[in-house]
Amino acid sequence: MRSELELIEKIERYLKGQLSATDREAFEEQIRKDPSLREEVALQQEVMKGLERAALKQKVQQAGIRFRRGRNFMKWGSIGLGVLIIIATVTYYKSRTDYPQRSYEGKTLPATNELGERNWADGDRNLPAQVFFLDAGSDTVIGTRGGMVLSVPANGFLDKDGQPVKGKMELVVKEALTPASIIKAGLSSRSGDQLLESGGMFFVDARKDGKTLKINPANGIYAEVPTDTIKAGMQLFNGRRMPDGTIDWVNPGPLEHDLVAVDIHLLDFYPPHYLDSVSKWGYDARNKVFTDSLYFSAAAYFQEDFPSETNEASLREDSVRPNDRSYIARLNTMGFGKCGINPAKIKAIWNNSFQNTLLSTREFEERISLIHRTGYNRILDLYINNLDKDLSSIDSMAAELESSGEAPGKFTEQFRAFASRRDGKIKNGNKQFDKLREYYQMKAKAFTEAISKTQNEFWGKQAEMDRSATARQMEHKMDSFNRINKNFEEEFSLNLKDAYRQLGYDTTIRPWSWNTPIYSVKVLNTGWCNVDRYVDESVLTRTTLDYTDPRNGKKAVIQYLPVSFRVEFSKGYDRLYVYLLPDKLSSFMRLGGENGNYSEKLNALMKYKLVCVGYKEEQAFFYSLDDVLPKDYSPIALTPIGKDQLDRELNKAGSSMQGLDLQKENSFFQFEIKDQKRQDKNHALLELKEKMLMFIFPCLVSRNIK
Repeated sequence: MRSELELIEKIERYLKGQLSATDREAFEEQIRKDPSLREEVALQQEVMKGLERAALKQKVQQAGIRFRRGRNFMKWGSIGLGVLIIIATVTYYKSRTDYPQRSYEGKTLPATNELGERNWADGDRNLPAQVFFLDAGSDTVIGTRGGMVLSVPANGFLDKDGQPVKGKMELVVKEALTPASIIKAGLSSRSGDQLLESGGMFFVDARKDGKTLKINPANGIYAEVPTDTIKAGMQLFNGRRMPDGTIDWVNPGPLEHDLVAVDIHLLDFYPPHYLDSVSKWGYDARNKVFTDSLYFSAAAYFQEDFPSETNEASLREDSVRPNDRSYIARLNTMGFGKCGINPAKIKAIWNNSFQNTLLSTREFEERISLIHRTGYNRILDLYINNLDKDLSSIDSMAAELESSGEAPGKFTEQFRAFASRRDGKIKNGNKQFDKLREYYQMKAKAFTEAISKTQNEFWGKQAEMDRSATARQMEHKMDSFNRINKNFEEEFSLNLKDAYRQLGYDTTIRPWSWNTPIYSVKVLNTGWCNVDRYVDESVLTRTTLDYTDPRNGKKAVIQYLPVSFRVEFSKGYDRLYVYLLPDKLSSFMRLGGENGNYSEKLNALMKYKLVCVGYKEEQAFFYSLDDVLPKDYSPIALTPIGKDQLDRELNKAGSSMQGLDLQKENSFFQFEIKDQKRQDKNHALLELKEKMLMFIFPCLVSRNIK
């Protein structure tokens, strides 16, 4: 029969690629033919992975103990399991050969077991010993091949006289943490006649100079046992060796999982899926300043002094912005205690003041996700106001409250499942917890009021800016209306005077104006006064005037000739404006167009200048052309221009009045571009806050309120 030690060595060399090509080929042939050998290789792979994990932990643990989510924490003492504490100073030890005496060599066992008896079980013989040498007077953390982490406090062992052990000592661990390793070690999972579901089996022995040691019950050893899931109702059994080599599991005790504090800033206290949704909405979920600001701003909804005049039914029917006070008032009528967790309360606990409390644990992080789903502030208050209690006790209180009718009752069983895990607490003084309760209540109220005040001030300022922007828009519309009317009057007067001249009439007649005082008369005979109507129609439609006087046969012709412009890359501009500056009019003409194509009719009595201004965000682009002729101008390329230079170009583009009007219009457009960015940002913020409602108020989801 093959030597097991030689086989293990060969498997390890095979897995590390240290066999020659010939030996490797021969060994792989053996693996294919021998199912038991395949199982041995698979098991050795797991062991080697455990060694890699242990090596990684060594680097991490040089700075301190880092406890991870999804672990089962245990303490051994004279009565079994107890409280897990943080060790202040940590060192890491692994097996070495400079110890004067080794009690365990591979699978070789000492003469007596940890109880001083000579009987050993099959599991003792079949599982390899992992031997660690450490200083009994120092706090120590070790990692096993299977992934267990053991925290050994200073003075954690006693000799036969009950005195703390000093100096170098030997700690031995054997482990079977997977079903395959349990079966292979010949271990059973029975307690008497009852079949057990095992979460892993392990053996611990401590010796100094070959003599057995006992664990100091005042300190205990803390262990971290890896598991995929923590199952309710799991217990710790002691192993009793039987004459037939089996182990009977006896004296079950509940697993009291004492809590391990982590940095509270590494925990996630946001509502479930909040960060995922922020990413889907196109924002950087890694920017905690932004995600905090967005989430905590919702505390404004919880301000108590908002009026509540409407009822819940109206909330279903209305669709309003979340900053609408009446909307907040309607939510208030539903009762915030049952509808949403106040973000100000989360802000009050998510800080250094609550470090090293049950709130700064991975276990509470699991609870806060469920608490958000209940939307029930009183459940959150239970955990904060009972920091001195076991977490499982608070879970039971939460389950009772959640099922009492004061809350929906949908999550009662989940709180009971948490309670069944028997998660414990972090030991601190009661006075500290009293102070934290006071701090929490004070901060939650202060944060709610401060955030509400900030939100009101922000939206109040935005409303004032909206009113100012609306007033400026109305002013610009009125200026545009007056400019168009004035241009029409001036062009009508110019055309009418030239028509009179061509028809041979006195051109010293006072030009017509919309504002000229008039007499109303009834005209019964046709005559040259019809020219006014034709000129008016010609200017309005911008078509050529071709009028023949019926009395003297003379003609009056004023041509309107087409001109067109195509701006290159027009779709690349956020805004694009095209102007004609007639030399006989006091202001400019702004042309309408789309897709970069613009057209107009030129009055043959005037000369025109072209000005084009485009914007990409706040960067301006410019083009100008003197002496515009009635033809197609294509393509026109705009070039970047600075703000001051643009003002100078517009100022000299036409007459002094046209230059001032262009500058005034351009100034408005620059204001409008900036203000549009403000409005777009506010609109996006409002949409974001509307999306946030489903996270803050789970009742909105459950009642299909949108």
